[in-house]
Amino acid sequence: MYGDRASELCKLNVDRLIEVIAVHQTVRSMQALHWGVNDPASHQVG
Repeated sequence: MYGDRASELCKLNVDRLIEVIAVHQTVRSMQALHWGVNDPASHQVG
């Protein structure tokens, strides 16, 4: 029983982490657009 619960929690954490990373990437993209697409520093961000 505990194993199932643990794997369920782990999956939730992974999904949450992916969500946070996706939001972070979106924010960085928006910041790059905000600061100007011609800024060379913004092009170096993956």
